[in-house]
Order: sequence, then structure tokens, then C-alpha cells
Amino acid sequence: MRLYQNKNSTQCVILIGLGLVGKAIANQLDSNYYCLDKIKLNWNLFESNLPELNDLYSKAVKTRGNIHIIWSAGKAGFNSGVEEINLEFSFFESMHSLFHQIYIELQSESKISYSLISSAGALFEGQTLITRDHAESGKRPYADLKLKQEEYIKTRHWIELFYILRLSSVYSRDNLSGRLGLIATVMYNGLHNKEVTIFGSETTLRDYVLDFDIGRYVYEIVSNQIELTSGIYYLISGKPSSIKEISELVQRIIGKKLYLKYQLKGSNSLNITFSKRIKAPSFVTSHLHPNLKVLYTKLLNQP
Repeated sequence: MRLYQNKNSTQCVILIGLGLVGKAIANQLDSNYYCLDKIKLNWNLFESNLPELNDLYSKAVKTRGNIHIIWSAGKAGFNSGVEEINLEFSFFESMHSLFHQIYIELQSESKISYSLISSAGALFEGQTLITRDHAESGKRPYADLKLKQEEYIKTRHWIELFYILRLSSVYSRDNLSGRLGLIATVMYNGLHNKEVTIFGSETTLRDYVLDFDIGRYVYEIVSNQIELTSGIYYLISGKPSSIKEISELVQRIIGKKLYLKYQLKGSNSLNITFSKRIKAPSFVTSHLHPNLKVLYTKLLNQP
């Protein structure tokens, strides 16, 4: 978790979560904002975070500037169970009780805006060519969590503007320090002549979006380069790719045969694709092929 201040104003940004997407957002903020504070959250015991959280929030209040909160955090994932989901939402609520205290202390001097990183894939699992006419049809507890978080943010009177950003499948060409994700794992294992197990089918369709593109878009929202009203926005490419298509592209780039093992039992094999018509305004997505060539170079140069 980090607290930033704009180099040219009193505006602050509170960024919670430094995973794949959070790190991409932080990389953008690092170039144009001062980092005033950073803390590592203990997700297992909320109360243990209070001393550091209260200190960070005091620094935010002292700037007397507008505050933009970005929530890109969470330990739960696509396959998490109900108990883990409930614990995470409880943590989410506790954090936002503290955010509300910031609003009270500011005494309406400053405005609070909010970006929530949500999951389009979880909310529309099994649907294709999704438009705004499609109803959410989450099939997992993780989808329930995302919907609860979205509804929570919509109903907070102290948030002046909110942006619910629903992401499709995220991949990276730069962040290789954490969980690699499907595309990077396939390429890494291919380079090292290792078998990779894919929980799905070669015909499974996904909509892939680069973490860098998401980070840049969130930064443009925060820095008011894009003017949006409160609402739900889809950060998608609108171009579905099958697992087979991805694996063939990887094989051509690395010049090696891939050893793929498909496992359908307990798989995440349902198609999830989106219509280009619902792509967020001014959201620019880069092409998969050149990004995979960059990823290839970076994997080759890993120690």
C-alpha cells in the first residue's frame, strides 16, 4: 500500500495492492508523483495494520488535497472458497471505514474519488460477445466478492466520483517477479523444455489485456487526462484468442516445440469474450504479438 502526492499539486493517491495490476499502476505513478509513505499490509489480522494505517492516513489529511483511492488488492482468486471470500470482504469493509474517517477529518474541504479494479471475467464466465445488455452471471464465490465490492463503492455517499474498472484476462511482458499467468508460464516452460499443464481446452477463448495498458489508463483517470462520469468501465481488447492460437504464437517466437497437457477436470475452460463496443472510452490496447516478443527477450535475459 502506498500514499502518493502529485508533484504539481496537493492531490493525493492512495494505492492499495501491488500485484500484477497494482504494480503497473505504481510504475506510472512513480514517474509523476512523490511517494510519501508505503506499508505492507497484514491480510490475516486487520487490527495489526492500524498503527501504520493511521499514520499514512494522517499524512494524507495534512495535505488538504483531493484524494483518489485505487483498490487493486486482494488475496482471493478465481478458485477461492466462500470462507476466504468472506474474510477478504470483511477486510475490505474495515479498510473503507478508515477511508470514511479521512473524509470526516477533511470536513468536505477536499473531494474523494475512487477506482475499483474488478473482474469482467469472473462476472461473465461462460458468456461470449458480452455487451452492456448481458446480465452478470458469476459462477464462483470470487464473482460474488467482486459484485459485493462494486455495490459497496456505489453506495458510499462520501465518494464524489467512482470508476469501477472491469478487467478481462491480464498478462504482462514486464512483471516476472510474481505469479506469471498463463501466457508467460507457457513461454517460460517452452524455453526450458518443460511441460505445462493447462486447466482448460485448446479452444478456450479469452480476451487478453496488457498490465501496462491498464496501468497507463488508471493513471490517466487519476491525473484527469480522461474525463469520465461515475460508472462501470470495461478494460478489454475486444479480440478473443484461443489457447491454441496463443501456444502457436509462442512456438513461432521461441522457435521450440511446446509440451502442453490439457486438464479438463476442475478446469476454467468456459469461453469469456467481449464486444469491442463496450471498451472503455480512450482505452488503448497494444497488440499481443509484439508484446510477446518483448516478453521473450526478457525471459531470455533472466538470471
